[in-house]
Amino acid sequence: MLRSLHTFLKSTNYSFIFNEQKYYIHSNCIGILGAPFSKGQNKDGVDKAPDALRHFGLINQLQELGLDVKDYGNLRFEDSLNSSKNGNLSVGTACHKLSEAVKKVLLDSRKCITLGGDHSLGIGTVHGHAQVHDVCVLWVDAHPDINTSHTSLSGHVHGMSCSFLIKELKKYKNYLPDFEWLSPCVKKSNMAYIGLRILILLKSKITEN
Repeated sequence: MLRSLHTFLKSTNYSFIFNEQKYYIHSNCIGILGAPFSKGQNKDGVDKAPDALRHFGLINQLQELGLDVKDYGNLRFEDSLNSSKNGNLSVGTACHKLSEAVKKVLLDSRKCITLGGDHSLGIGTVHGHAQVHDVCVLWVDAHPDINTSHTSLSGHVHGMSCSFLIKELKKYKNYLPDFEWLSPCVKKSNMAYIGLRILILLKSKITEN
């Protein structure tokens, strides 16, 4: 997978994407941020991905592309915060911490690559970018992750990420602990999906609108 990523990046001229971003002084400056977090769902393992990606050479491959890479290390997420059902309190705290960390990387004039972690972290990464830039989001997933706390059958936040972020869904407010800091930050017209294959009727209606 990493070899394929290396080949793709070498053959792709992507620097134009960042030319208009006022805080990106050097387009080849990258910040790597590890977010070893898995409490947005009920399976362990994804929290090991940041260290695994480093171990198998991600940073070296980025440097071979001529990029200036700074590794900001891993954020620490305390299990003691996981005091509510399905870990939702832990998710809110983790995403807030991640949002502020992403913002810091961007204000250091670097593009931020976050290594997760489960899908719930998308709340923090997108919100962190939105604190610095106007954002558009390309969500690549088999699921739209647009459930709310009212429609989710599992209660797992990794299936709700986009509903926290899209401004037009504010009326379907998620009532979950420790998300008081968050305001929706992406217009629906600035969000697109690739790879969707599973939609229940309610989610289908939301994504159509």
